[in-house]
Amino acid sequence: MKKILSLLVVLAILSAGLMISAFAAEDTVIAVEKTEAKAGEEVTVEVVITGNTGFAAASFFVDYDAEAMTLVAIDTQDCILDGASVNPEKGAVSFATTEDITGDGKLFVLTFQVNEDTVDGVYAVSVTVRKLIH
Repeated sequence: MKKILSLLVVLAILSAGLMISAFAAEDTVIAVEKTEAKAGEEVTVEVVITGNTGFAAASFFVDYDAEAMTLVAIDTQDCILDGASVNPEKGAVSFATTEDITGDGKLFVLTFQVNEDTVDGVYAVSVTVRKLIH
């Protein structure tokens, strides 16, 4: 029987100076959903934003335990950041537009391949906001 793996919700580590000086960020939260997967399975994880007062450019980096899983895709289709530039190998997402993007919802979706030899446990996935400009 395959072991179960839980991916722990980790709120994004906000780049305090950038985000707070850009706009009222006290209520803006970027979060990684909580999910479970078995060793050897592929799992998708949504990254969502709430309290979004608007931004025109953004840059995010994904951090995870590479010993337990591999980031195989970053999907922005049907998301707030639809059309963003993504690099799964580096865990990077970049986006820019001429109009502010407002509203809450799904920013992007991460797809991980859980390694066959991953043991039971809780493994954090976090998203660092490198840049969020109004």
